[in-house]
Amino acid sequence: MKNNILKKSAAILIAVTAFFSCTMNKTSMQDTPKDVAGQDVNMTPEVSPARDPNMMGLGPVLPQESNFYFGGIFDIREGVTYFYDCNSATYIPIDTEKGDYQNVVKRYKDMTGSTGGKVYVQFRGYFINNNNETAAYPYILVMTYLNDMQMNVECNKDDVIAGTWECSMSSFIDTKSTLVLGSDYKFTYKSESNDIKTKTTGSWLMSSGNRLFFNYLTFNPHLGHTAMYNEQTKTLFVTTEKGTLIFKKK
Repeated sequence: MKNNILKKSAAILIAVTAFFSCTMNKTSMQDTPKDVAGQDVNMTPEVSPARDPNMMGLGPVLPQESNFYFGGIFDIREGVTYFYDCNSATYIPIDTEKGDYQNVVKRYKDMTGSTGGKVYVQFRGYFINNNNETAAYPYILVMTYLNDMQMNVECNKDDVIAGTWECSMSSFIDTKSTLVLGSDYKFTYKSESNDIKTKTTGSWLMSSGNRLFFNYLTFNPHLGHTAMYNEQTKTLFVTTEKGTLIFKKK
């Protein structure tokens, strides 16, 4: 009797915690930093800023995680700035007044000269709402710190993070999970296991070149906030309390 109860409890726990996976392996700114849903980034003071930001966290976003990583193609044509984001495979408008933008422009002109042209940039930044209701993209990206600028570098279409990631877990209980990472940096996660269905929504951002950070609008206490993208295997490794779970792009 006791063993049956334990087995049922274990099956339920697996169904609830099977986020993202089919395989389990053992700024002082004028604007408050926003996530892409337009929510203020949580700056809760009781969370110690000394905590390693690469660790899995179930709590609020840390202050040092409020500026995120972006990489893509930067270009200025006829006085208009263009930025094509490699991770989301979309053009994102840049704030030309705030942050490190003027330094980026200076570096850009020094590198490209009078002819101009496209360069690859890596920088830290955060989103603010785009108040232009007719704009194609709902947010504006503030560049807060330029990490790198190079010529003759292009985005790799095989490493676009945005898209649909799927996985199904068949050990103990049949579970199917789907993670949709939008080009607008919002995500939707759905999991189905027998009669148990879960849905989690929120925003995703990059905290480093290959590390994703998830900020939840609908809280799920069983999920971690971080994931790693493996460029060689084209898989997404998601950290949870129970181990590392693997997703593959559809």
